Amino acid sequence: MSGDDLIFSDQDSYCVYNDSNNTVSILGIQVAQTGYAYGVNFAKNMLFFKYEITNHGSQDLQDFYFNLYVDCDIGNVSGGIPEYGDDRLDFDRDKNLVYFFDDGISTEWPDGKTGFFGAMFLK
Repeated sequence: MSGDDLIFSDQDSYCVYNDSNNTVSILGIQVAQTGYAYGVNFAKNMLFFKYEITNHGSQDLQDFYFNLYVDCDIGNVSGGIPEYGDDRLDFDRDKNLVYFFDDGISTEWPDGKTGFFGAMFLK
C-alpha cells in the first residue's frame, strides 16, 4: 500500500465475479467491477462503472466480446403496481447511447413524472 486514497468518488463500490458457475463451459474469466457516484451537479444523476476483465483460463481467447445486459423498468416502484407496459428504448448513434424511457407518467413517483435510464461505453 502506498498510503494514497483508494476512494475516488463520493460513493465507490467494488465487486469481483467470474464464470465458475457456468454450466456449459468454464473459461476462467474474471471481472473486477468498480462503480463511481458523484454528488456534484453535473454528475449527480450518473453512475460510472469500470470493468477490468482478466483471463485466468488456460486458453487464449480469440474473438472475445464484452456486453452489458440491462433490463430497466422505468416508473416502477419496488412492490408497487407493475408499470413497465409503456417502456421503450432507443439508440442515439451520435452519442453511442442506448436509453430507456416511458410515457413519463407514474402515479407512484413524485409529481407523477418518470425519467429515463441510459447506458454508454466510454474510453
